[in-house]
Amino acid sequence: AFAQDKPIIESGNLTNEIQNPFQGFLGTVVGLPSRSLMSQDEFFKNMAHRSFVRATALREAAERGFVGEEAADFVTKKMEASMVNGVSLNNNALAFAQQATFTNPLKQGTVGASLATFTNNHPLFRFAALPFVKTPTNILLWTWDRTPGIAFALKANREALMAGGERAAEVMARQSTGAVVWGAGVYFAANGMLTGSGPKDPVQQKLWLDAGNKPYSIKTGNKYIPYNELDPLLTPFGIIADAVTASGELKEHHEDSIVMAFTTALSRNLASKSYLYGLTDFMNAAFSGKTHTLNQWMKQRVGSFVPAIAKQLNQDPEMREMRTYTDQIIGGIPGLSKTLPARPTFFGDAVMKAPFTGDLQMNPFSASPYVRDTHVEDKLLKLGRDFSYPSHNYPGTDVDMTSRDWGVRGNQT
Repeated sequence: AFAQDKPIIESGNLTNEIQNPFQGFLGTVVGLPSRSLMSQDEFFKNMAHRSFVRATALREAAERGFVGEEAADFVTKKMEASMVNGVSLNNNALAFAQQATFTNPLKQGTVGASLATFTNNHPLFRFAALPFVKTPTNILLWTWDRTPGIAFALKANREALMAGGERAAEVMARQSTGAVVWGAGVYFAANGMLTGSGPKDPVQQKLWLDAGNKPYSIKTGNKYIPYNELDPLLTPFGIIADAVTASGELKEHHEDSIVMAFTTALSRNLASKSYLYGLTDFMNAAFSGKTHTLNQWMKQRVGSFVPAIAKQLNQDPEMREMRTYTDQIIGGIPGLSKTLPARPTFFGDAVMKAPFTGDLQMNPFSASPYVRDTHVEDKLLKLGRDFSYPSHNYPGTDVDMTSRDWGVRGNQT
């Protein structure tokens, strides 16, 4: 798949296929990230496909009374007959593989299918705002399908319950597992062990982060363990945590409004998803009416050209100020990022990253220690005070005090 730059297992069942708009050497370079993702997707599709065929073959062999070598031969023949030259011949197994990788085709006439067609016909919009449609849509539907009560709004679930049998049992099983996850999220939130996106106010948000809090994490003792990497399984955790935060931010006459808190939490949670970052950032920049916001978005797009693996392996212990387009690129390159000034907290201290360990790069659930003395930030957060940060320019002048010549302390002068 990687060598041919196209999926193999579902060659005859492709939908919403995206073509690289560039050709030649440039097209090869630009297409490397998507080619790598496609190859990983192919690998996991093959695993799911083979597991489905093997499981169904074993079940069928048992029903026929086959044992020993006879059963093994039967399973082997079923496995060999399910594919030809890597292309799936078993539609049920392929459908299972697509569902396991959140790439099952979107139903025609739905919003998701229409959006996918639009992005395929407008490559510039896809590059700027929404590179992926099918997978995010399927992930959101997966969560919806496992939310107790709400899942019955899906026509497919209602039809399955009416049909009874195995289909109805699958629907109820999804509801049961979903109830367990939602219940666990409520328990963690009630005991103050769950964090969401943090305060909505930008200044409060920065104070919250400076105080050592980690968004979308489970707090155990003095450590934070991120759970957002387990989307969509633990998406309910984020919604519950954001609902708790939102309910605390509502005005007095809205304090009992569960619907408003839940709606706010849902919007925040969706905006936090990595696969929707492009769209939310683009919408914020396009409709903010602020040149600064649009400029920041353009800088982030430039910074996105630095491979993610380079940023993950960057051992720079401090967060860096990235004020220019060049800084966005330098800030993601190991060794060069240290040439940029450190990003300051409200009190002038450098914002520190979680300590670098090999495990942190290989294991997305590694705990980040809560290491700073943040009593002042904690008190400010409890008081709900909004303190504006100093201007970037020296009073009465155009001198940029956040330039590299001023450093961290100059940023707070």
